[in-house]
Amino acid sequence: MKKYITAALLFCAALTAACSKETAGSADTGDTGALEMRVSATRAEADGEYDPLQRLAVRIYRASGELLRQYTAETLPSRLELLAGEYRVEVDAGEAVPASFTKRFYKGEKTFTVAAGQTTVAEVECKRQNVVAEVKFDATVSAAFGENFHAWVVAADAFDEGQVQQGGVPALNYTADGTGYFTMPEGATTLTTRFEGTHPDRGVIVREARFEGVQTGGKYSVSFRFSKDLPGFIECFVVKVDTSTDDYDDTFPFSPEPSIESDGFDMDQPQDFIPGTTSPKRYMITTMAAVKSVVIGIGDDSYEALNGTTEGVEVTRESDLSLTVTLSDAFFAGRPGGSHPVSIRVTDSAGAEATAISEYRLQGLLPIEKTDYNLWTNSLTLRALVLDPNVTTATFGLRVKDGEWSDADGVNAGEGIYTATFTAQWKESVNAAGLTVHTPVAGTGVFAGNSYEARAALDGETVSSAEFQAAAGQVIPDGDMESGSLPCFGKSTSESTTFWGSGNAATSGLCAQSTKPGMGGSYCAKLESQSAFGLLAAGNLFSATFRFASLSGTASFGMPYQWTARPTALRLKYHATVGAVNKGTVTEEHEYIQDGQDRSRIFAVIVDWNSRHATVAGMGSPTGVWDPAKTAETAEGPVIAYGSLLIGETTPGDAMTTVEIPIEYYDRTTKPTGAYTLIISCTTSAYGDFKVGCLGNVMYVDDFEWVY
Repeated sequence: MKKYITAALLFCAALTAACSKETAGSADTGDTGALEMRVSATRAEADGEYDPLQRLAVRIYRASGELLRQYTAETLPSRLELLAGEYRVEVDAGEAVPASFTKRFYKGEKTFTVAAGQTTVAEVECKRQNVVAEVKFDATVSAAFGENFHAWVVAADAFDEGQVQQGGVPALNYTADGTGYFTMPEGATTLTTRFEGTHPDRGVIVREARFEGVQTGGKYSVSFRFSKDLPGFIECFVVKVDTSTDDYDDTFPFSPEPSIESDGFDMDQPQDFIPGTTSPKRYMITTMAAVKSVVIGIGDDSYEALNGTTEGVEVTRESDLSLTVTLSDAFFAGRPGGSHPVSIRVTDSAGAEATAISEYRLQGLLPIEKTDYNLWTNSLTLRALVLDPNVTTATFGLRVKDGEWSDADGVNAGEGIYTATFTAQWKESVNAAGLTVHTPVAGTGVFAGNSYEARAALDGETVSSAEFQAAAGQVIPDGDMESGSLPCFGKSTSESTTFWGSGNAATSGLCAQSTKPGMGGSYCAKLESQSAFGLLAAGNLFSATFRFASLSGTASFGMPYQWTARPTALRLKYHATVGAVNKGTVTEEHEYIQDGQDRSRIFAVIVDWNSRHATVAGMGSPTGVWDPAKTAETAEGPVIAYGSLLIGETTPGDAMTTVEIPIEYYDRTTKPTGAYTLIISCTTSAYGDFKVGCLGNVMYVDDFEWVY
């Protein structure tokens, strides 16, 4: 149905004695005419509260576009003289506001000719510039919701309550049947409707729908009806469209969400489930259209219940629109203890969907998280949830995967939680220097990157078990030797190194990037002894800075390293060529080469120092020489642990070999927190600082990493 205001403008052009002051833009003569104007509107567009014609604006333009006259409803004359010629009239009626239940806006224009001695009548159709939204509530809505319902209509792609409350979008709130008028924002072509109601049994019910491609002047009628078949839901949403150019109906079916109800328990409360004791849990499902899918989710798993293949899930169909799902012991079997949200998602053939979530608490070993273990103290706390009040004891077990079990009695921590803590066991021994050292017993405690199995038994019967992998350990910076820009490979570039350095200064061949069969990646480090000023300069690579001045070099040992996991060994690839001592004189202090055979050396040291330890070697006797295998403390602070490898013979073959150097701990409890906490050192001659060893020793090293 067309809706418009008719503005009837009567233009009478006749010869008169009066003179006009205007000069018509297209008049051929000075003849004038009289204009009589009447404005009327269809009564369907006016109501008792608001009449658009009382808010009228009329503008008359010459053919050239120049504004000639403008009037309001109050100033519009009953007679107007115009020169004969071409004119255009524009008429506005009403008010343009974002959204209103009363105010609306119309526009129209017409081109006409005033001819001398003739009467000209021009009819201007003023079309509505609003989008009209009519909302109707069926009687079933008020019967179900009382007064606790309303519907928003907004001129936007989606309902945003914040925007609505702030007035950011045109919006109207309907609490009863009504018609509203919207001035669409530029570029907006969507009306969004949102029904909100509070049902005494179902609680809050919300329905949203959009109508896209709305047209200015169109009327969109929305009807809400309450479903008699499934109480608590709005059954459908019907949109009827009436525009000034076309009449058509669009129907948007909105099937209500399926109903999912628990049978004999409260879904909003956690449910304790003890296999063999707790009764199966039943869910009653009702839909408006045939059930299409019932998906049950728990943890990372999901199952289609209608397939009938999931153990512990039973489906009983009462009809196409009604069924019961039962969860029994087998469904929960093998799940860890603790809280498990179980979701049931139902979809029907009309596309309606609903999801219900129940929380189940299961008895048994709780999932093992990173917060349950400490990779420096190598301890782990296992926890179990015990729901059965008749249980008197809880026992826990831990082992490296496929290893030997270690068991511990659980302690009641309250609220049904039992715990037991496992720690690393230590073997105590005395090293060659007579110092007490400790090494962890294999298979005890928890170490980085290893896989473990845990179990919990209640009153002697294992109720659950789990496998887990401890978090990965730490990496050694640039341990793969792949970067050719490392300071250790350059000459006089180790003074400000952040990890790897070398004694390359007076000579540059002590440490170089190279290749060797058996290396990892594309490169390795090559350490080679050199002759400097006729003295032995041992090839070296270390985590230290190095400064050469006045014919002496100072290696300052110690690098910052944030320890998170305790290592048990240093692993690397190496190949060594080692000969007899042919430079310098062996004395009593050169303990490791008393037999005349030189020895290369690799060691790693965990320290807790606040400053670096300086060793100075030059033309005279060295100072600051130290051996981590012979001291548990230096002036800089404690030595926590060390691992040392002496190499007294040439590696067989030409390929590098892998070695693991065990770490022995002086202090098995302290975690380093000092400014400098790690030293790694490799040298072709163990007593290179004394310039004693074999000129000709060569050692390749690569792929430094920790073993846990």
